[in-house]
Amino acid sequence: MVGNVPHPIDKDIDALNVSPERILGLNFDYIGQLTALQAWYSEVRLARIPHRDEYWHLRLATEAGLSQISVCIDERVQRLRHFLEERGRVLSSLRLPQWPRCPLKVEVGALYTDHVDWVAQLSSAEVDQGILWLNSIAENIVLANKP
Repeated sequence: MVGNVPHPIDKDIDALNVSPERILGLNFDYIGQLTALQAWYSEVRLARIPHRDEYWHLRLATEAGLSQISVCIDERVQRLRHFLEERGRVLSSLRLPQWPRCPLKVEVGALYTDHVDWVAQLSSAEVDQGILWLNSIAENIVLANKP
């Protein structure tokens, strides 16, 4: 029988107190990614769904997703505040800068094209533009909230 000695994974709880800046940075990264997802849902997914009765269920589900992303951002901020307060630190107001407009050509047609199919037909240049746009949103959150 052959085996490896496992790497220790347990850490003293005080290790979290040594570097709250690392935890803070990781949380800003996460909030930035959630904000980029929020922008995608708002500027692309929801914007592409026609305002017609036969698509109301798509709008409803997408609006619910968008709302849930906002809840996730709020919850992350609340948990981050609590984490910092336990360590005698304060998170001043979180700055969420307005994101730039989506560079992709997003049109509402009379008929809805499935979202996955629509994304799959994007050109390489459009994919690159979308990636840059989403990354800039996430990075702007981190930069706006650097201590």
